[in-house]
Amino acid sequence: MLNFPYPYEDELTYSILARASAHFCSFSHKTWLELTLKNRCAIATIDFPSHLDELTKLFFLGGISSELLIYQHTLFPLCSPFIPLARKVKCIDWMKAKSNGGTHLMSGWAASRLPKLQLIRYCPMCISEQIDSYGEAYWVRMHQVIGLVSCTKHNCLLEEVSQFNHKRHRHEYYPATTVNLMMPPRLGYDEFDQRLSLPIQSLLNRGSHPSPSYKQWTSYYRHLIQQSQCTKGKYCSFEAVKEKVLHYWPEAWLKQYNLWPLDSSNSWLHCITRKHRKSFSYLEHIVILHALYDGSWEIEDVLEDVGSIKNIHTPQLDHEIVLNTQLNIRELKAKWLQLVKVLGTKVARATSGGGLYMQLYRNQHSWLMKLNKRYRRPIDNMTNRVNWHQRDIETTKRLIKARDQVEQDLLLPRQSKLWFMQQLPNKAAIEKNLHKLPITNKFLNVYQETVSEYQIRRITRVLTYEQSLPFWMLIKHAGLSEERMTDITRKLCELHGFV
Repeated sequence: MLNFPYPYEDELTYSILARASAHFCSFSHKTWLELTLKNRCAIATIDFPSHLDELTKLFFLGGISSELLIYQHTLFPLCSPFIPLARKVKCIDWMKAKSNGGTHLMSGWAASRLPKLQLIRYCPMCISEQIDSYGEAYWVRMHQVIGLVSCTKHNCLLEEVSQFNHKRHRHEYYPATTVNLMMPPRLGYDEFDQRLSLPIQSLLNRGSHPSPSYKQWTSYYRHLIQQSQCTKGKYCSFEAVKEKVLHYWPEAWLKQYNLWPLDSSNSWLHCITRKHRKSFSYLEHIVILHALYDGSWEIEDVLEDVGSIKNIHTPQLDHEIVLNTQLNIRELKAKWLQLVKVLGTKVARATSGGGLYMQLYRNQHSWLMKLNKRYRRPIDNMTNRVNWHQRDIETTKRLIKARDQVEQDLLLPRQSKLWFMQQLPNKAAIEKNLHKLPITNKFLNVYQETVSEYQIRRITRVLTYEQSLPFWMLIKHAGLSEERMTDITRKLCELHGFV
């Protein structure tokens, strides 16, 4: 594809495709995906896009690789330093090809406690400068970072594009040139944005580097807590760490980003000061690092120090060496066998045999698994917490209401089963338990829009504005193609004399 636009500085990959779509006057979102990414089902993702190998083929002069797009034009660098190396490599492979949402899951973004952005954000002053310099506007990567509410370059509050609805138009690339700049920019200085902007900018511009392991992060935080005098003897004094965090980050700000409460034993602040068993988000790292360093720190220095820590293998403890003797192993096996015969595997492990189970798991894993399988007992997991009949009726009423509200809207995407379920506040629960909701299931089967009905609705939308159109222009404006037009749609066009 000739004249495909090259990326601007700090431009999102999503924005590159959106600008190109406007340049080439693309009418059909699916056709545009097929032309550029070679996949009609690709999702227009803002943060972690996929099919980047196909996208790099479109740059006529070359010089742009998939890695360059990932590290300079996506939000992946915010997660890259904080996930293990194997997971990072897998995420990059998925972003280059087809991911099916795997990047969001493996990077920890989907399970992160940070709120997810639902709308695209922009700075009005940045948009004006872009139009003056380049003749067109684009979406800036820094403006889509969770934690920032203003543009630190202009001290201007970020605005949200209200017309953008990713749930309704999952395949559409929305260009920044459609932003309405009639409203004056809202100037405002945000103290927290000034603290966050430098480490976030450093992460986005850092490029590809090896990722530290969980052991390295654990060792680094232990040393930092001791250096910050937040210890009680040899152990971490959580109250001292919490006091430092609240000195720089007030409760209201922490609540805004789901980083509150801090007191519970399984809170993120407790977990990050202990042995690391999972990844933490960039915002969690920045919050505690800023507090422990009293504001004088740089994220580049921190990541270099963490990466320089050697992964020291923990020596085997004396009592574990004793357990490896044949005599003790025999005694442990006899005790566990006696427990599982009386209580069963799961109950024995959950009550008095937890420590015994772990000792055998480390030393006699194969024997333990065979024995547990032999004495496994079925456990009744049925609960009556949910009245599924009542849930079924309530869900169907909500779906009927959603259908009635958009019945006359010709601009909607196809009203498939997935579209209907996306109108529900508890989409995941309904989707997984659809077999328990017969009325809801019947509604979805009856009222879901078929491909033929969707194509006819798109043709109807065009004919409401212009009736005397040749057939080729009609299907072009409707975003259809003769190859994918169903027989029912074609017959309808023939009956009305369009073919």
